[in-house]
Amino acid sequence: MEDFYRWVRREHELLMDGDEPAGGRWNLDRENREPPPRGARTLGAPDPWRAEEEETDDEVRHDLDRWEREGKVSFVGRDGPRRFPATRREALAALRHFIAHRLTWFGPYEDGMLAADPVRATACSRHP
Repeated sequence: MEDFYRWVRREHELLMDGDEPAGGRWNLDRENREPPPRGARTLGAPDPWRAEEEETDDEVRHDLDRWEREGKVSFVGRDGPRRFPATRREALAALRHFIAHRLTWFGPYEDGMLAADPVRATACSRHP
């Protein structure tokens, strides 16, 4: 994936200083490859932001369920509480929460996750 990551950074001018990577390094992979702590069931990252269900969510679910009963559509799985933002306001709230509570957890385990971790959190590591 190294070539792909470098291409994306160049192509989209992300974390670049001219033609060189910001900070002089393309990645910190060597520093971010530690195994999880022995015996740990979770890496302990804070939970992600979750949307609060609103009346609109119930209305949409009601319509979808009705359409499925009527045979107009077919779904795989069951809808549950929303896990992702649906509006700009919610997306900004999720971003603020991530920056305040989860970003600082990025580090030695990089993209790691253990079976008991509720979500993969690019930021799941020891808190500085």
